[in-house]
Amino acid sequence: MTRLTAIQAIAEATATLTREYDLTDALARLVAACSDLLPVEAIGILVLTGQDQLELLSSTSHRVAELEAYQIQQDVGPCVDAIRGSEVVSVSGADDIRERWPDVGAVILESGYDAVSAFPMRWHGFTVGAMNTFETGGASLEDDDLVLGQTFADIAAVLIVQNTGVTAEEVTNRVQAALQVRTAVERAKGVLAYQHGVDMASAYDLLVRFAREDGESLTAKAERVILEARQGRSRLTR
Repeated sequence: MTRLTAIQAIAEATATLTREYDLTDALARLVAACSDLLPVEAIGILVLTGQDQLELLSSTSHRVAELEAYQIQQDVGPCVDAIRGSEVVSVSGADDIRERWPDVGAVILESGYDAVSAFPMRWHGFTVGAMNTFETGGASLEDDDLVLGQTFADIAAVLIVQNTGVTAEEVTNRVQAALQVRTAVERAKGVLAYQHGVDMASAYDLLVRFAREDGESLTAKAERVILEARQGRSRLTR
């Protein structure tokens, strides 16, 4: 795998979001690209339905589809753990796999895989599913591979959630809302520049710093700065 190849694959996947797309085809392309880039043999994606039931949405092979179906049947396995814990699961070696998932682990090993990883697919604090990778060689994925795997899982989540048409009017409304937020940020920069006697570039740095220190979004902090200025309060010191 090269950096350029990874960038190209991610660019192609994210470009899909800018146009109408068939979700099944988009996910099939995504897992195929991920399988090519990562040192894995196969990939499957499980998602939660409206009734909190797991369903197979995509896989790179029929064998993996069967493994994922068995996880669903047993309600146990890497994907199940990744969804319930909303965190990456990575287990390698026959003994560890059997110990963590006795029945499902045995089936995974019988299918020829001796290392597995599962990446949660999150959306606004909710885990919509997980992407499961299956490896051979008994070694866990390296840190860089885990990061890349999670990136593909994140893209898969967006592909699923955003698979709806957006009208031109809705796009315009969203742009207008974003511009209003930008106006608030610019006004807050002006307030901070005046209060602290700094230029606008430094004022923006202050706004970002204050937002991070207070655990607020940039928008919320900008609105608070403007409100406090109206109320005659300032934040000259911490």
